Order: sequence, then structure tokens, then C-alpha cells
Amino acid sequence: MGEIPHMKNVLRKIKNRGITIKAIGIGMLFPFLFGCALIFYFNIRLQSKLLIVSEKNAIRVGNGNDMHRLLMAQRVCIILMVLLIGVVAVLLYSQVIRIIKQYAQCAARGELLDGKGILELRQLAEAYNDMCDKQCEKAGQLRKHIENDTLTKVVKQGAFEKIVGKILDGEEERGCLLLIDTDKLNEINDSYSHDMGDAVLKNIAATLERSFRSCDCIGRIGDDEFAVWLGELYRDSTEYIRKRIAAINDRLLHPEDGIPPVTLSVGVAFSCPGDNYKSLYKRAEKALYRVKTGGRCGCEVQDE
Repeated sequence: MGEIPHMKNVLRKIKNRGITIKAIGIGMLFPFLFGCALIFYFNIRLQSKLLIVSEKNAIRVGNGNDMHRLLMAQRVCIILMVLLIGVVAVLLYSQVIRIIKQYAQCAARGELLDGKGILELRQLAEAYNDMCDKQCEKAGQLRKHIENDTLTKVVKQGAFEKIVGKILDGEEERGCLLLIDTDKLNEINDSYSHDMGDAVLKNIAATLERSFRSCDCIGRIGDDEFAVWLGELYRDSTEYIRKRIAAINDRLLHPEDGIPPVTLSVGVAFSCPGDNYKSLYKRAEKALYRVKTGGRCGCEVQDE
């Protein structure tokens, strides 16, 4: 965020105290009013002195140095008042608006919000997290009795299509489809064995499950292809998805237990009103094709 470390610590302390936005405003208002009162007091005194000097100058001719100094002092008071107002505005922005922006970014990425913070934002986080929990519970109930793939334990192709199709039938349900292809799995099967290839697929499925939310749907839709449905994500989450795929590829390139390294090519398509599974799949497939022809191991987003 480009903030000074000290400011980060101050914000963290303010958030964790659990005080309200109103309390922060009142705490900032008193020193502001006190500072303004002092400035007005000195300004009134300066005005009085200016009147006295003006009367004296009307009687006798002088060099005007006293009046010049008083005018300069008055200008300094005005500048101080403007600076004070600016400082209060910056503090208010840092303490409240930035926190709200962070919450908005978490919501756009589909992440749970931080439960700590000033009272109003804690209540917002609790309401949002409760909504996410209900969505996850709903998605879990939908997949509860669905048969999973015997090898990877993720949802089978037919079931995955039904789940995403049913979600797209909802008028307000939006999200994105990730179409995932395992790069050069045949070479692993030929160089090692099909058992090792199966181990790689199991590791990919486990990595995908660790990398996404429990309410996201992960399916195996082909021998070496997977798909992921990410609910409530929109086009402004593109950078988040790219970073998440890059992190997944990094994990798969540094596997444990002697599994060969592997990478994924991913095509992404965001849903639009009127979409069904086939139309969304075709757009994701076009994006995946661009990745595979462009060198693999990457992520592309298909335009609407």
C-alpha cells in the first residue's frame, strides 16, 4: 500500500481496540476544535493590533514595518488552519477509508474478511462471513450425494456440469469458470509410469482444493483436465486469479514425495447474464487454447 511502517502499526492498534467510527471521529474532533480555537484567538489579537497600528499610522507617517509583520503573522495563522484541516482529512482517510477498501478487495477476491476492527466494520465482516458460510453450506449440500472421481476425489465431469449449470440458471448467481489442462502429462506417463501420472493428478487435485475456498466446485472433466467454478467473482478479480494460478504452478513445480514437477495451463471465462454451461465452457476453452499455443504454464481470460 506504500504506507510508512509506523502508520501501519498505528492502524493495526486502532483496528484491534474495537472502538467505533464515532469514537474515532470524536477523538479527532476535540484536538481539531482546540487548534482552531487557538488560531482564532491569536487571529483576533492580531486584528486588534492591526487596528491600533492603523490608527497610529493615520496620525503619523511611519515605515509600516509593524503592520507588515502583523499581516504576515495573520497569513501564517490562515495557512496553519488549512494545514490542520488537511491533516485531519488525511487521518480520517487512513483510519477508515483504507480499511473499507481492504474489505472491498477481500470481498472481490472471495476471501473472508478480518473479524477484528472498529465496531461497524466488525459487524460488516460478521455479516459477510455469515453469508459466505451459508453459501458454502448450500454448495456442500448440493454436492453431498454426488459421486466423486475415484482417483482424485473431486467431482466427476457430469456432476460438475450439472452443478455449474444449475448455478447459472439462477438469475443473480455469477462467477467464473477455470478450465485447466495438465501440461505434458503423457511425457510423465512415458518417462515414469502411469502410476506416477496418477500420483501427479492426485497431487494437482489436492493442490487445487487447498488453493480455493470450500464453497468453490472442483471437477475432473477429462483424463488430464480439471475445471473449477469460482462463485461470486467478477472481472475485477482477474489479477487475483492470475496470481492464484501462478502460486499453484509454483507449488506444482516444487513437489514433495518424489513426484515429478508439472505445470497447468488455465483458461478463464466470467459468466454473463443468459450464459449456460456450454457457452461458458466454449469461452474458457478459447482462453485455454491461447495459453497452450503461447507456451503453456499460464493463465488467460477470455473476453465476453
